[in-house]
Amino acid sequence: ILVKELFLSKNVFILGHNNMDMDAFASVLGFSLICKKYKKKFYLVSDDKVFDYGINKTFEKMKNIHFIDSKTARDLIDDKSLIVVLDVNKKKLICLDNLSSYSKVVIIDHHDTNSDTVDTEYLYIDKTVSSVSEIVSMLLRKFRINVPKMYATLLLSGIILDTNGLSYKLNRRTFFYCYYLRR
Repeated sequence: ILVKELFLSKNVFILGHNNMDMDAFASVLGFSLICKKYKKKFYLVSDDKVFDYGINKTFEKMKNIHFIDSKTARDLIDDKSLIVVLDVNKKKLICLDNLSSYSKVVIIDHHDTNSDTVDTEYLYIDKTVSSVSEIVSMLLRKFRINVPKMYATLLLSGIILDTNGLSYKLNRRTFFYCYYLRR
């Protein structure tokens, strides 16, 4: 379904939760590699004004990363746009409001749902994974995308963050994707 929606979309808007941590940030950047492979115009969306130390260091090293704010995104989104929301499913934690009013919204997350969860037919929640960085790593492998070293490091950092240094919410698959990213 994801590939079909990517092909049918003119633009892709990729965002994580407000006050992004490394898991959200890395998964947003990792998902952009899928858009690049399929030659889709994409926008990274965030209203965050301040980022944590690790994310700021990434901006210093990767000068080509640019985010647009939610107001700019709302002006650009049309019926042929795909919105991909990573590492969050709660309306109040997402900078784009009224997500249900857009025609194609994909949510990819590992957190529980509740009454504040965005209403969309494309809701992918896997509570068995350590992080959304792990899910995005699975997608990158599935789509046979060569992951640049910096992106692999960021995704690995997202997994490390959400597992509290590889000590929480681990399974064999988590270690496999750590190996995959390290390689």
